[in-house]
Amino acid sequence: MSLNEMFILRPNDYLISEILYLPLSEFCLKIKICHLGLIHDILPSMLDPSLMPTVQNTIDSLIEMQALTSAK
Repeated sequence: MSLNEMFILRPNDYLISEILYLPLSEFCLKIKICHLGLIHDILPSMLDPSLMPTVQNTIDSLIEMQALTSAK
């Protein structure tokens, strides 16, 4: 497991608080670039479930801008 995967897949309190300051679109792209899996599989463990509609809107925007080809 790479260091990136360890931080994403086993988040600690520090990482969670840092994620909250990062733009959601940037975090989604980091998940894609690091090949950590589907965005929808990674983010629910790190974010409040009420933010999932916002995550979907962000993914839709990234797809529209052609930064993502799907929710990967």
